[in-house]
Amino acid sequence: MRPRPLVLTGLALAAAAVPARAQGYRLVLDGRMQQVAFRGWQPDSVLRTTVGAGPGGGFISPDGFAVQCRQENWCQFFRPGQVQNSLPVAGTADLTMWGVGIRGVRLHAMFRAAADAGDAPYRPAAQLFEGYAEYQSGAFTGRLGRQTFASRLGFTGFDGAQASYRFGDGGMFEATAYGGLGLAPNMGISIGNVNTVPLGDFAPPSRQLVAGAMVGMAGRNADLKLEYQRQVDRDARKLFGERAALSGSVRPFERWSVTGGAWYDLVTRQVGTAELSLRYGTPTVQLSAFGRRYQPWFDLWQIWMAFNPAANEGVGATATVQALPGVSVRGRAEAFRFEIAGGDSPLVRAEREGWRWATGVLVTQVPRWTFDAGAVFERGPGAAGRSFDASVSWRPRDELAVRTYGSRLDRPLEYRFNDARVTWAGLELDWTVNRTLAVGGGLVRLWETRARPDAAAFDWAQTRAIARVTLLLDSGGADRLDLPRATRRMPSTTRFGQ
Repeated sequence: MRPRPLVLTGLALAAAAVPARAQGYRLVLDGRMQQVAFRGWQPDSVLRTTVGAGPGGGFISPDGFAVQCRQENWCQFFRPGQVQNSLPVAGTADLTMWGVGIRGVRLHAMFRAAADAGDAPYRPAAQLFEGYAEYQSGAFTGRLGRQTFASRLGFTGFDGAQASYRFGDGGMFEATAYGGLGLAPNMGISIGNVNTVPLGDFAPPSRQLVAGAMVGMAGRNADLKLEYQRQVDRDARKLFGERAALSGSVRPFERWSVTGGAWYDLVTRQVGTAELSLRYGTPTVQLSAFGRRYQPWFDLWQIWMAFNPAANEGVGATATVQALPGVSVRGRAEAFRFEIAGGDSPLVRAEREGWRWATGVLVTQVPRWTFDAGAVFERGPGAAGRSFDASVSWRPRDELAVRTYGSRLDRPLEYRFNDARVTWAGLELDWTVNRTLAVGGGLVRLWETRARPDAAAFDWAQTRAIARVTLLLDSGGADRLDLPRATRRMPSTTRFGQ
């Protein structure tokens, strides 16, 4: 990926800001690795004259593999591939700097590097997710460089500029506009990069233009947000996509709230993913009823749009009740249905309805111990699922946590061919050594079986090892130690934000 001027601007500003006495910085280094083995499938074929009748119907090869004979002289099948051992290692650096000589300026960069010490290569080896300079003065905030954010329209990453302005009592209203050259979804590389587009001939030759705006309101009894985004192919001058979204919540009475939102495709003129929920909550009871619609969305240049992806809709309810002090019971039930896909198959009647429900119990009554168990049952078009899980967590000291867990998943299919069962058990440990260092790791054992009447059935058991380390470097903790203890313990995306 060729560097762009705005990315270089953000990186140059970050590199030039060498920590000095009047400056502050916060750098979080996070490293993780996992050992895992996997196998795929490799295509093969045999002469049609060599196959015979299988035990459950159909044809079978001389060495016992189920085959499909779609050609005049040859039959095709897949056999298990070679075992691949993977040892991915990833490191992330998250740097924030302030007090760089201009009042109100903050520099931020997040970089990730990864490699594989096993058989499988890892690509891309490096990604710059964010690298920007931010200026804030009163109600105005501006950013320049590579930046990312998530919203109802999904993940958006771009190299460009963003400006926000807050107004009203206490900043009740906020308006934001942004624009630049887009990145691939959830990646720090361009949309046409070979690592993101397996359909290479269909990839756009250059990065798309991204522009959008957001207007939001945050009040005592209501929140509301309106979004708009447009993506354009710079070469063909054609749309990648154009959507608008509306989301919000209303709290009309104490303990009651209504939350919902939806996005609308301005190109196809269709409503996309949407949901609406009614919630009631007390310290001991939380109830909700919801309706939802999920619509897959792809950029207009992608070939997947030609397959007319079908949406699914569902209605359901959830409940969590504290039956006893330190004991809570939860449940969820939902019925769903897929919309008609629009494909022409007059001889096939496809099932469209399904249901799922789940239940569980959480026990925190014993000091420093947590017990959790649950079950999920689901039945839908073509497949069903049953899973059971349980975990036990022990925190002998505030800085040390030990957790053991286990689960089992059964996935019976409609035609009862290639049914799968997976069982796993694991042990995890997290240790905050001091305010600058935290380490963790674990072991997981998996047992997987495939119920097939041919030679492609195999037992796939393996042990996975996991390790992680997080290091905090800062300018004396000026951004953290002066905060109230309750604030410092709030959840964060990084361990040291707690």
